[in-house]
Amino acid sequence: MDETVAIIVPVYNVEPYLRQCLDSIVAQTYCNIKVYLVNDGSTDGSGTILDDYVNSWPDMFFLITQENQGLSAARNAALGAINADYVTFIDPDDYVHPTYVERLLETARQTGSQLVQADHIHFKENGCAIERHCALQGVFDVSKNASVVCDLSVLVWGKIYHRSLFEDIQMRYPIGFTHEDTALTPRLAARCGKIACIADCLYYYRFRPESLSNVTGNFQLQGWHWKGIAELYLSDTYRQICPDLFEFMAILSIRKAIFSFIYAGTSLMQIHEIISFLDSKIPQWRDNIIMREKWASRRMRLWMGLMARKRVRALIVLCFANKQGRTLERKLWRASKREIVELL
Repeated sequence: MDETVAIIVPVYNVEPYLRQCLDSIVAQTYCNIKVYLVNDGSTDGSGTILDDYVNSWPDMFFLITQENQGLSAARNAALGAINADYVTFIDPDDYVHPTYVERLLETARQTGSQLVQADHIHFKENGCAIERHCALQGVFDVSKNASVVCDLSVLVWGKIYHRSLFEDIQMRYPIGFTHEDTALTPRLAARCGKIACIADCLYYYRFRPESLSNVTGNFQLQGWHWKGIAELYLSDTYRQICPDLFEFMAILSIRKAIFSFIYAGTSLMQIHEIISFLDSKIPQWRDNIIMREKWASRRMRLWMGLMARKRVRALIVLCFANKQGRTLERKLWRASKREIVELL
């Protein structure tokens, strides 16, 4: 019997785009699908559109209605309701190729992969393509090459996941976080035996400046969100199996937290605190194998050095927050080790 694929679509005030998204799902060449529509308290005409599709295709579309709780809560609500062999996510302002499900599932079957990723295209609201995002290509054994998880897109959509990856209750999207994809997708990938990436361009991402993923918002709040994501990686039970991977993802999150705090103009004390948190949780973070592999450029080595030298932590703010700092940063990139010591 053909495997059942659950498609999760969280919906909040996307009336102008929703029909295109749902029509692309109806047009799928693979038929054994169940579509879980989560109306997250929409106040526009999205709810009426959802009702139309549920009434027209009652065996395909299933509606979950809740008060507005955010994107993570909407996805989690569907994950708690699905009954399927595989799961994929589609955002309601995007759409997919007719063979989206068929090609992803076919690749999962042929390769024995628990996660399959396709390429995607960014396009503007007028339909003009901005760029094609070429992902990795090939089949990867995560147990032999955990660092490949770092090269995988963190975006939740454009992928198909084996249902077993979500059986652990901690594999849910964190509530109240921005960048919730980053908090979960790599952790799911780390639990796979194999992951596969195909060159087929099957997902079409609509770039909307006002959408949640493109709104900069409160940098201070984002900084604490990134710290929270680092804590998720460090507390994950799978860290014991892939310590370098999970610790690298935590280091990466702390780095993003620092940038957020810098952009927010936060106090130097808070930046000191976030680095001290990293030092306390991963005392040997500077020796992380994946970090040294991924951040091998001179610029990144300089950045790590600035973090590691506790007496020059203020340079993190200096180097990234003003013109004088950028000038010093350029000097440091070009300098020898002896000259760097003198400059610092």
